Amino acid sequence: RLCPEAMENLLIAQHRDSLRYAHIRSGDYTPKRLKFEVGDFVYTQHSNQHSGLQPQAKPAILRIKEVRPSGRLILQGKCGSILDRHMSQCAPCHLPINDLALDASLALKPVGTMCEQCSGKESTAEDPILLCDFCDAGWHVQCLDPPLSGVPEGDWLCPRCLLDGITQTQLQAKSAHRSVVKQLRAPVNLYPDKQMRQRDAAAQQLHGRLVLQNFLDPVTKRLRPYWGRVHYVGEQRRPRYFDIHFEDGDVYDYTMSEVKPYLQPVGTSLPAGVTLPNDSEFIGQASSSTTG
Repeated sequence: RLCPEAMENLLIAQHRDSLRYAHIRSGDYTPKRLKFEVGDFVYTQHSNQHSGLQPQAKPAILRIKEVRPSGRLILQGKCGSILDRHMSQCAPCHLPINDLALDASLALKPVGTMCEQCSGKESTAEDPILLCDFCDAGWHVQCLDPPLSGVPEGDWLCPRCLLDGITQTQLQAKSAHRSVVKQLRAPVNLYPDKQMRQRDAAAQQLHGRLVLQNFLDPVTKRLRPYWGRVHYVGEQRRPRYFDIHFEDGDVYDYTMSEVKPYLQPVGTSLPAGVTLPNDSEFIGQASSSTTG
C-alpha cells in the first residue's frame, strides 16, 4: 500500500525538478539579487567542506555592522567578535531574532589575534596588539586614532565598542559575568582526596540555612540587615559552593569561609513579612526529601 504512494511522490518531485531545470535553461531566468543592509542577520559559508553531507553554512548567526562598497561585510557575533567576509560567502538568515544583547563571555579568541585595522598578527614591544576587554578584538596601538604610546592601565575599550556606546558599567558587568562563567567551566576534580570530600560534605550540610548580612539600602543610603537562604550548588563550583538568594532579589556566590559569619542558628525562621525569591520551591524540595 505504501509503495504506490512513495512512487507517486517521486514522480511529483521529478516533474517539479524538470520544470525548474527547463525554466533555468530557458534564458529568461535571472537569479535573485541579494541586498544586504546594516542590521541584517546572515550565515557564513564553510571555508572547507570535507564531504557533501556537511552543511554549506556554519550554524553561527552574525549581524551585519557595516557594508563596504567592495562587497565585503563587517559581521559581529553575539560574543562581540568581528569578522570580515565577502557577501558571496554569506546567506541571509530569516529567523526572528529579538535578543540583540552581546555576551562577551562567549568569545573564544584564537592564538595570534590579528589587528582589526591592518589585519596584521605581529605583536612587538614597540607596537603591541591590545585586546578589547569587552569584545576581545585586537588593535595595534599604532593603528588607533590617535595612536597610543603603550599599553594602557586598567580596562580598555576598542573604537568600535566606544562607537556602540559601551559604558564602563557594562564592561564591569561583563567582567563579573565572565569570571563566574570561568568558574563554572573550570574542570572538576574527579578524584578528590579525603579532606576534599569532607569539605564537600560539610558544605552540603549548609544547604537551606538562613543568613543575615548587612548591605547598603539604596533608598536610605544606610546599612540594614538583609535575609537570605543558602543554596548549595555542588562540588563543580568548589570552593564557591553556594549561591545565596537575598530578600531583595540579589544573588551572590560564597565560599565556606565567607558564608559562615552570617549563618543563623539551625531552626531559625524568617521574620513576619519577609519573603525570599523561589523560597516556596526550596521548601517543597526540602519537604519531599524529608518525606522520602
